[in-house]
Amino acid sequence: MSFIENLLSKLFGGFCNELLEKYLKERYRKKTIDKKLFEELHDLLPSERGEAVNFFANYHFEVGFEENRMKPLETFKLDWRDANHEFLDRKLEKKRKDLYAKISIFIDYFNSPYRHLKVWNPADLNPLEKSKIMLGFSDEFKNRTPEEYEKKVEKLKILANDVWLAHQELVRLARQKLLL
Repeated sequence: MSFIENLLSKLFGGFCNELLEKYLKERYRKKTIDKKLFEELHDLLPSERGEAVNFFANYHFEVGFEENRMKPLETFKLDWRDANHEFLDRKLEKKRKDLYAKISIFIDYFNSPYRHLKVWNPADLNPLEKSKIMLGFSDEFKNRTPEEYEKKVEKLKILANDVWLAHQELVRLARQKLLL
């Protein structure tokens, strides 16, 4: 190595190392923030069988279900629309926004119009039954407009599956990017 190359290496080598170190620290900080946020999301919407996202993806909607099944999705829709719940990684954030949009569409479609919904407590019919609130379609809606009812049930199945697919894509990407 010549005198000039040696001098340049000593002058700029340290500078490049500093830049690399700053870059790696910032990358680690962002990954840590995103990992914590993903863990919060996964606590609210876990992938396990029987939990909200998986439950609705496999549900048929012809019969009622416990109101608490919808709560995690409603909480996500309400709480995860602000800057505190955005991933720093652009690809993860894009997947989170997609999941948010799909959950919002699913909830809005399920809840509209309200006149089709039936809310009841099985304990009112059977005192031995544990008290819980159930959601489903009213018998009047099913009998009065069976074609519309069938369309609504089929559309809900499609929308629930869209939520499940968006959730799966986010989980896969987070595992890859955050090394979970």
